Order: sequence, then structure tokens, then C-alpha cells
Amino acid sequence: MVVRIAVVALLVLLSGTARAQMPPRLARALASPRYPRQPLLSPAGAVGAPLVWARHGLGEGATICVIDTGVDPRHRDLRDADGHTRIEWLVDLERATPTGDHLELEARYGVAIHARATIDAALAAGTPLPGDRHGHGTAIASIAAGDDSGGDTPGPLAGVAPRASLIVVRTLRADAAGFEDDDVVRATELCFALTDDPARTVALLALGGHDGAHDASEPLSRALGAMAREGRALVVAAGNDGDRAIHATGRALPGAPARVTLHVPTPRTTDAHWVAMVVRGARDVSWVAPNGTSLRAREGEIAMTGHESGYLLLDARDAGAMRAVVGGGGADAMLHAGDYELVIEGRDVPFDAWIVEARLGATLGTATLDGVHVVPGESVTIPATTPEVIAVGASISHAEHGALALQARDDGSATFSARGPSSAGRPRPDVIAPGGFFAAALSSDLEPDDPWNLIGGSRPVLDRRRVDETHLVLEGSSAAAAVVAGAYALALATSPADLERDRALLATTTDATDATDAWTDTRGAGVLRVDRWLDARLAPDVARAIDPERSALSLTRTLALPRATDVHAIARVIDVDGAPVHGGELVLRTNGRVLARAAIAHGRAEAPITIDAPAGERVVIEGEASGIAIGASAIDVRVDESARGIAVPRGGAHCAIGARREGSLVWIVIALALLARRR
Repeated sequence: MVVRIAVVALLVLLSGTARAQMPPRLARALASPRYPRQPLLSPAGAVGAPLVWARHGLGEGATICVIDTGVDPRHRDLRDADGHTRIEWLVDLERATPTGDHLELEARYGVAIHARATIDAALAAGTPLPGDRHGHGTAIASIAAGDDSGGDTPGPLAGVAPRASLIVVRTLRADAAGFEDDDVVRATELCFALTDDPARTVALLALGGHDGAHDASEPLSRALGAMAREGRALVVAAGNDGDRAIHATGRALPGAPARVTLHVPTPRTTDAHWVAMVVRGARDVSWVAPNGTSLRAREGEIAMTGHESGYLLLDARDAGAMRAVVGGGGADAMLHAGDYELVIEGRDVPFDAWIVEARLGATLGTATLDGVHVVPGESVTIPATTPEVIAVGASISHAEHGALALQARDDGSATFSARGPSSAGRPRPDVIAPGGFFAAALSSDLEPDDPWNLIGGSRPVLDRRRVDETHLVLEGSSAAAAVVAGAYALALATSPADLERDRALLATTTDATDATDAWTDTRGAGVLRVDRWLDARLAPDVARAIDPERSALSLTRTLALPRATDVHAIARVIDVDGAPVHGGELVLRTNGRVLARAAIAHGRAEAPITIDAPAGERVVIEGEASGIAIGASAIDVRVDESARGIAVPRGGAHCAIGARREGSLVWIVIALALLARRR
């Protein structure tokens, strides 16, 4: 082929007639720029899955459980060569009328469960099935396990594990703005109750939100963590807030209140719109609107006041958090854009404030925080902050689709991809994986004008994202999590889950094996390498000589306060053959003093450490793996001067759907009702 192209190229240079005889595509390839890159719209192609299918199979015998907005079972990508569904079980949490397909679980969980045979019968008869009006679940399921071929060989837009079976739990209720935590827990339990082989099943949770402490103390995180400790494989999207300013933290002192500015762009919708925040650790909070209107709530009450054409709301009924909202609704009640100020008072009380939701329509900007208390990073959503789950951020596989474009950081991670660590200093995300642009299945149930769907109710957005009549392009950490879930299904097709080992090998087989960092706040342990991970799972654990050049030590923070306990050390331990080392002990020291010890398992070790040093000092942490020095990492200690208006020192090396606490819509509904009464 190279010789033929060279001959043609020579003819082009020597003859004016040769170009006219050339195939048009070859002529374009010889023009400048030569041989343009081809679009990798297939999720499988983006991670090189077709290269490992021959060695590890297409996912036969493994199951992916998609906990999402539902699925369009009619879509060609989710059916086999004979037209039968590949969905083993379809669960509907909203419509609880039993089908009789699984009476025990239907009665226990109060859900409707459709078996594969029932789905096939409905497809043949054209009778209704639970669908996917939002469209997210259908797209995510296709990235993980779709196949557009309709034949024996996976098609050009196939997912990562195109022969894996599917369980889909429709977890989004029609009247909810997001997933309720209790529903997410029930859905995850159902995944492993329905499967024939829990050890060959991976649950995919492409969802998240910021309403919580981000330290794995929330009930949702505790429940999912408990399941993971039982050996259940859970893959969770890390979130899409990237470098967006959504988190503020600090201390409020008597006479020195903390002030956090919320910048609200001009809403682009006449429907109900709002920006909601949660403030944890502080009970004395006030809103101040751009025109000077202020609102204060007493503990245990909900307060609201009109503001120009919108409203301010403070809900102090939850002892663990204050919830604050600015909003509006209707053509004559558009929320006033501008800078709103949260004033937090207290007696040396630390606080955290998060933007938990913004519903403003297709604005020219996003709601963001400003001020000295705003911190970079720590944008990983709940429940990806749970340490036992596999938290996945995003890289970029294909940066352009028509007029759409994605941007990457210098390290290859997508700028929208959430940054770690968790507020407790744990290393989140674990890894990143390609997260767009991908061709994904388009649900036929999606109503283009519905503002609550995948495309925000915009037909022009859908037109820009179309690949064909049944596919659109998608990006986000949801897509990246679906890629990892598909890769895990390929792994489970060869051997059952060993979650602790699988998570460690996932981190020690990335593209960053030779990097100087074991973990960073944007890339985690690096970009997924499906081939390396699957091969490592089948290889025996080794304990050969450690290679200090390939091994590394990292900290989850570069800055800390005196007596900081929210710092974790992560070590990657690789042998001279490039394989993860299993066995031995990691010892962490500073100035000859032992800080912590941790067992080395499958090439990885992690330990929490306490930074006990005065402000102004740089602490150097040295790591030894079984007596071999594997590197050092430094952390600067700063004094907390937030009360004097100096930034809080914190440093670290939306999903399409936001997770919601039970009853979290109540305070928004009350606000809109009160606003209507005031009119």
C-alpha cells in the first residue's frame, strides 16, 4: 500500500492527468493537511477494545447493570442479531404494578420487573414498555454494551462490551429533578439480586451531585461502600464540574463573617429556574441580593422573601445543612442576574458551601462562586467520593464533531472532568477514560422540546449532535464511566470480580505507569489501558525486584493547614519487568520519623497521614517500598487566615443528572407556591 501511494504521488507530481484519474478520497489525502485523522466515534475504538476482543472475548457471560433514566428497549443497538433483546431484566422504580416476572423482588422492593421473555413479547406485539424520555440511560447503555451491527460482528459504533448482557433499572421518576438517594441504593441492590452471577456483574452509576459533605459520610455513600466491601463491582462517574468554581470553604469568626459571592448569569428560560446551594457546618447564614434585599433564617425554619421579580429562600430545617436558593419563574418573574452574597457568621465554625443545582436554561455562562473562600478542585460528585467504588473521570478521544468542540488540559484530561481529591483527602478519581465525543444510541422516547431531557429541550442542540437518525454524540464523565464498565465486563467474562485486586490493577496498568506521579487530582492514576488491565488480571501476582524509576509516591494535596488530617499518600510499586508488585510494606517518613505504614497490594498502597508542622514549613514525605526508596513528595503548611479575608489554603495534586436527597424538591416547590401566592 505504501508503494502504491508513493507511485500515485509521483504521478501527481509529474503528470497533470494523474490527479484526474485518482480516487477523490486519495486526492484529498495527498492534499495538505495530509491524511487527516479519522473520527473515533466508537467507544470501543477509542479505547482499543477491538484489539483485545480476540484474546478476551466480547463480554459474553458478563452483565452490566445500568442505573439511570431508563432505556429504549426498541433500539437496534440493544438487540442481538435475531432481533431479541439483550436486556435480561428491565426494572421500573416508578410504576410499581407487578408484572409477575419476579414476584419476590417486586413485592420486596415495590417495583415492576420485566424479564427478557416479556420484553421480547412486547417488542413483537408493539405493546408499551418502560422507556427513556430523558435519553441518558439509553446512550450510556449503548456506550458500555451497544452494538449497531445487527449481525455477528460488532458494528462501527459498537460499545466496549457488545455481547455483555444488560440489566437496566429506571431510577429517575417523572416528577423528580434527579435521582433520589434511596432509589439509587434500591436500584443497586436490585442489580445484584437479579443477576445469576454477582461476581460477573458490574453496576454502572453515571450520576452524581453535590448535596452532601463529600467525605463518604452520606447515607448513599455508606450504603454503596458497604456493597463494594462485599465484593460488588460499582463504577461511578466522577462528575463534569472540572475547574468550575462550585465549592467554598473556610471559617467564620465573631466580628469577621465569611462572605461567598454567587454569580448568576441571565436566565434563558421562562420556566421555573433557580440556583441552589448547600452550606454545611454553619447555622447563621444570610442572603443578600444585588439590590440589597436580604434574608435570614432561624434554625429549624424556612424563610423566603421576594426579590425584584424573583425570590430568595433559606431552609434551615435540616440540622446538618442550610440550603439556600435564588430563583424565579414565569415571563413576569425572571430571576435577576448578578452577584448574590452568602454571609456566614459564627464562632470559629468551619463551613463548606457547594452549588448543588442550577436550572437557568441555555445561559451564556454558568453559575459560579467567587471570593477568597473558593477553592480549586474537590469537584468530584457524590457518590464517586465513596472510596470503595471505582470513580472515573474523563479524557478526550475525539475533540470535534461539526461545530462542537472539547478541550483538554495539558495532562490530557478533559477540562470538564471533575478534579479531586475528596474533601477527606482521599484520591478521587481512580482513573480517567475517554469520555467523548462518542456516538451513542438516541432514545426514540426522547421529546426534543422537553427541557428536562438529555439535550435540555433544544432541537438545535439535537441537530448539532446527530450522527444519524438513531445516534447522537455524547461527552462527559458518564460516558467515561460507561467505557470503564464495559471494560470491566470484558474482564469479568474471563474471570470473576476480585474488587480490591481489580481496583489496584486498574490504577497500576494505566498509560501513566512510567510517570513521576502515582496520582494527580485531574488524571487520577492515569488513562485506562484496557489491554494492560485485562492481561494483568489474568497474570499471577509477582514479587520481583522493585524498580524505583517506575515506582512513585504522590500526595493528594500540595497545601495543608497545621495538624491537617485530610491528606493521603498513594504509592505505585512496579518491578523491573514493568509488572505491579504484590507484597511488602510501604513506609512513609519525614525527617527520619515514621508517619505511616501500609501493605503493598497489586502494585499499589495508600495511607492517610497527619501533617503536624507549623505554618510556613515545607514537609517532605519520603516513601520506601520494602526497603527501596521510591520517591518523595512535598506539602506546604499555611496558616488559616480566612477570617482576615485571605484565601483558605487547599490544594490537590455534573453528570448529566444530579443526585438528590429524599424530599430535596420540597423546598423548591414551596418557594414556587409561595411566589405564586404573592402574585
